[in-house]
Amino acid sequence: MFKRIRPQISALKLAERGTNIEFKGRFKDTLVYNHFTEEDENILSQVREIVEESISEAVDLFHKYLIELKEEGEQEIHTEEIERYLYTFFNEKRDKEYV
Repeated sequence: MFKRIRPQISALKLAERGTNIEFKGRFKDTLVYNHFTEEDENILSQVREIVEESISEAVDLFHKYLIELKEEGEQEIHTEEIERYLYTFFNEKRDKEYV
């Protein structure tokens, strides 16, 4: 499933900045830079439902990419960590606990 999905976005949309998520500090700058909004949080929840059955495929694919990028001597990122990351990414509200 994930090999067929490619994001499509206009150049104007890529240049947008801002957020409507209330947060203080450096993380707010990250949200602004990535133009991440409350609507995006809601959409992530919908995306999670769509990809839920293929999440193990995503973990495997992500793990393979990370192994390819890993420099010699660097510690490997294990699949359990990737699973935890994806769970957090799709399910957690962008707030102080998320950071």
